[in-house]
Amino acid sequence: EQFNGEVKKLSAHMSVLDAILAYCEAHELEYETVKKLIGTDLKRLLRKEAEDLNFIPKTSRLPI
Repeated sequence: EQFNGEVKKLSAHMSVLDAILAYCEAHELEYETVKKLIGTDLKRLLRKEAEDLNFIPKTSRLPI
């Protein structure tokens, strides 16, 4: 929970991926250990960012 809160604060000033990497470097965490710390809301933000940057295929969305 602390991890997710800190990353969300950092992501106001940078991308979510950069915020996760900055948190890992500041707290000397291995990147591989972060996977189990990422919460549902943060996963959703990270997925949207990755889709916008064309890192992963876009998921289908209903037109509104």
